[in-house]
Amino acid sequence: MPPRLSSAAIDAVDRDREQELSDLIRAGKIERAAHVARAMGNPRYGARLFQEAELPYQAAVCLYEAGDREASLAGFLEVDPEDARYRRACVQAIRIATELGIMTRGLDRFVERFVEQAPSSEGELLAFYQLGALYQLGELFDHACEAFSRVLCAAPSYADAAQRLAVIEAVLKNEGLYRAILRQDAATWRKPRALPSSGPERVAPTILAEGASALLASHPEGPSGTLVSARSQKSTPELTPGAIIADRYRIEDEIGRGGMGIVFRATDLELDEAIAIKVFSQRRDNRDLVHRFKQELSLCRSLSHPNVIRLHDIGAHEGRKFISMELLAGASLRVSIHDRVSPRVAIRLLEQACAGVLAAHVRGVVHRDVKPDNLFVTTDGIVKLMDFGLAKRLVAMEGEPTEEVTAAGFVGGSPAYMAPEQITDFGQVSFAADLYSLGVIAYELFTGVKPFQHQERAELLQMHMRETPEPPSMKDARLPPELDAVVLRCLRKDPRARFRSCDELQEELHALLASVTP
Repeated sequence: MPPRLSSAAIDAVDRDREQELSDLIRAGKIERAAHVARAMGNPRYGARLFQEAELPYQAAVCLYEAGDREASLAGFLEVDPEDARYRRACVQAIRIATELGIMTRGLDRFVERFVEQAPSSEGELLAFYQLGALYQLGELFDHACEAFSRVLCAAPSYADAAQRLAVIEAVLKNEGLYRAILRQDAATWRKPRALPSSGPERVAPTILAEGASALLASHPEGPSGTLVSARSQKSTPELTPGAIIADRYRIEDEIGRGGMGIVFRATDLELDEAIAIKVFSQRRDNRDLVHRFKQELSLCRSLSHPNVIRLHDIGAHEGRKFISMELLAGASLRVSIHDRVSPRVAIRLLEQACAGVLAAHVRGVVHRDVKPDNLFVTTDGIVKLMDFGLAKRLVAMEGEPTEEVTAAGFVGGSPAYMAPEQITDFGQVSFAADLYSLGVIAYELFTGVKPFQHQERAELLQMHMRETPEPPSMKDARLPPELDAVVLRCLRKDPRARFRSCDELQEELHALLASVTP
C-alpha cells in the first residue's frame, strides 16, 4: 500500500502542477495545458483551453465532467464530420440529448452522416435506439423509422424497437390512428429492461423511458417548443425566401420549427411591416386541428395586453393552415433560466408573466400550458405569453362559444409544469393550474433547477401529485425565507391553498424586491 501524502506534500504537488500549467501556457502548448488542467480537477478550465486549441471533442468531454450538459452537447455538435472522432461524438451527443429530453435541429443535422451507416458497435446500436426515441418524441416519425430499422437490421430483437417501429408505421399509414394512440393505455410501453451500457469518456447512457402513447399524449397535435428536423418532411410544404402566401405575405426566412409546423419571418405586403407566420404541418381538413387554430386565434385576439403575443389572422396555403402574428425579437424565458439571472431580475420577469396570465384569466381563459418555452422575453425586456393551443375558456364572454374539444381521458400540457389536478382531470382545471405552473417557473428561475425532476414521465407526474419540493433557499442560500413562502404556496397540491389570483401573486412578488440582494 503506498504511503499517504501529508497535506504539505499535497500542497507542494498542487503548486508544482500550477507552475507546470503556467509554463505550458506561456510556451504555447495549449493542448498539453488543457490535459493538465483536467487532471488537476478543473475540467471547465480544461474545456476553455481545449476550445482555444480547436479541439471541440475534448472540450465537450470536459464540459460534461463539469456538469454543463447543454454546453457539452453544443461542443460535440462542433466536431467536424471528417474528424476521426465524429461517430463517437454522435454517440455522446445523442446520449446527452436523451438525458435532456430534447431533439434539436442542430443535432438532427449533425447526425445525418452518422445514420447513413449501420451501427458498428454496441455503443452505436444504443445510440441509434436513443435517436429513434428522440425522433419519436419530436414526432419525426419518418426519421424514427429509419433509426429503428437500422437497429433491427443489426439486432432483430433489440429492446422494444420492433414494437415502436410497428406503431410508428401504423401512424404514418393511418392518420386516424393518431387519436387512438393518444388514448391508448401506456402500461405496456415501459422502459426496456435490458440494454447494453457502454460509453467512452464517462458519458453515462440514459434511455428515454416514454412509451408510445406517453410520448404522443403530452401534446394533442405535437410538442410545442420542441425543435424538429431541418430536413424536408413530406407533410409540410417547403417555403423558400421570396415565396408569397395568400397573395399578401412574402416569406423572408425561417425562424424555427416545432412539432406542429414551421415559423417564418415574413413581410405583410399590404401594411409593409414585418410579421411572423406559423405554417402548420397537418392538413386543413383535420377538423380538430382547425377548431384549435380558430380557438387560439379567437382567444389571443380577445387578449389585447402588452404581455400577450398578438395574433393577426388565420388563412390557408397549399392545403395547410397558417397564422400570422406579431414578430418578436429576443429569446424564450428558458434562456434567462439557463443564464441564472439575479433574483431581482427574476422577480421582474415573473411579475410580467403574471400580468400576461392574469390578462387571460380576466377574460375567463385558463392557459393550461404555462412554461418557459411559452414565455418570450423580447430584447426590450418585455415578457410575452404565447401558444394558446391548449387554452380553455372557463367563463364565457358575451357572444363567445365555450365548446371544448379535448378528448376524454386526454392529459395535455408539459409534465414538468403540470399541476396535480391537471394530471387527474385535465378538462376541468381552474385558473389555479396556471398559478401552479408559474410556481414551477419561479422555482426554476430562482434556483436553476425544477422542483421535480425524473426521466420517466409517470414518475415525474407522481412527484407533482405527492411530493413536497425543497424550499428554494435550500438550493441557493442567498434567497430569503419570504421567497420560499411565496414559491411554495404556488406549489401547494390543493388548488384552494394557492394564491387566489395572479394579481395577488404579483403583489407578493413585488414585495419580495425589498428582501433580495440587489
